[in-house]
Amino acid sequence: MERQAPEIMRNRDATLKRIQDLRAQEQQLTGDFGILQVIAPTEDEIARMKKADQIHKEAESLQQMLDEAGKATRRTELKEGKSYIDGLRSRFFGSHEGLEKAYQDAKKDVERYQKELFEGDAEKPLTRTEASDIQKKLADAQRREARAKGALDLEEQRTTFQTEAGAFIRKGDEAELSAIEKIYYLRDLLLKQAVQVKASEAEIAAIRKSADEQASVIMKKSWEEFEKYEQQRQAEQSKKMMSLLLPSKEQMKEWEEFFQAQDRIQDIGVQAQREALRRHAASQVKSAETPEDAYRIRVDLAVKLAEIEVARIQKEDNAARRMVLAAQAQKDLYTELAQAQDELDEKRAAAEQKRAEELQHQVDEIQ
Repeated sequence: MERQAPEIMRNRDATLKRIQDLRAQEQQLTGDFGILQVIAPTEDEIARMKKADQIHKEAESLQQMLDEAGKATRRTELKEGKSYIDGLRSRFFGSHEGLEKAYQDAKKDVERYQKELFEGDAEKPLTRTEASDIQKKLADAQRREARAKGALDLEEQRTTFQTEAGAFIRKGDEAELSAIEKIYYLRDLLLKQAVQVKASEAEIAAIRKSADEQASVIMKKSWEEFEKYEQQRQAEQSKKMMSLLLPSKEQMKEWEEFFQAQDRIQDIGVQAQREALRRHAASQVKSAETPEDAYRIRVDLAVKLAEIEVARIQKEDNAARRMVLAAQAQKDLYTELAQAQDELDEKRAAAEQKRAEELQHQVDEIQ
């Protein structure tokens, strides 16, 4: 991943745009789904859910690739930062052994020149010129001794300072200081050391820039992790809300029984209306003067029964059940009309037969 990370991070904006587009497509496919689609989805809705799931997996894969590339980039930057800081330290401070040797050499030179100048051989006294030369060498050696001693003291101070800094960092780890706080604390340590060794403005600026870049990477990564966490939290919260909204098996059974009871009550009410209309029509048919009047009463009854069924069908929400009720209503209407026509035909035939018998009786009486 360390080799692929640079290329992935260079295309990071395009990848994020792709992830955003994929999530928008997923939202368009299933964002308007409700409880009905979850409980009883159609074939089209199932296909949309499958496609949305594929898009979701692709977006998650791209996001995971970005996260892994960010971690790899962070590891590389930390390595480079450590190498850079070690380089700065090697420039700011020599090795302890080198400083110690330079100090001891200068100290020996001072002691030697002092001995030559003040404890010279009585048999070979120094001339003014020789004494002046030795005095110059002594002064130079003293300056070298002072510089070496100062550098050695500074190195010892730095060692003490690093020990204290390490202790502070360990305390920071125990106190769970953030990574950014540690970066800027270490930056301040380096800046203080740079001032002590009189580092250049460019070197100090490089330390500040390195700290800011490292902190920027962590802040960016932290923000991305927060956004990912927030998305997961919202998804889990939505899932929990959906689970609260969806009914349990016991509730589904209770609802089914309730709906069945409602349908049964509605059927009883419709049946009561139909029987009342039939009784009223039967009473009218009995008092009808002609078969045609009885037929009109039966047709009117069939129409009223059909109107009851139409009102019932209009209240039904289930399309399949509406189709079944409509077919049954049509069948009942045709049956009622056919029965009325059959009854009319029978009464007409009976009336014709009765008139024929009366005529025959009259003819018999005349004969």
